[in-house]
Amino acid sequence: MINIHNIAVAFGGTYLFKDIAFRLNAGDSVGLIGKNGAGKSTLLKILAKENEPDEGAIATDKDIAIGFLKQ
Repeated sequence: MINIHNIAVAFGGTYLFKDIAFRLNAGDSVGLIGKNGAGKSTLLKILAKENEPDEGAIATDKDIAIGFLKQ
């Protein structure tokens, strides 16, 4: 399980995204779509713990493994 609670990322005082909240349970399948520059890769890097959000919190099960293929 991954629980995302009100995360936000800002660059230079401008929010890329703000107040993102969702929950993914074991076995869930999701797609992430959006226009160029919307923050899709940034969100994936946060989920993979490569980056930290500027605001909000992420809670995961202890035994979870997250990975993704970079562009």
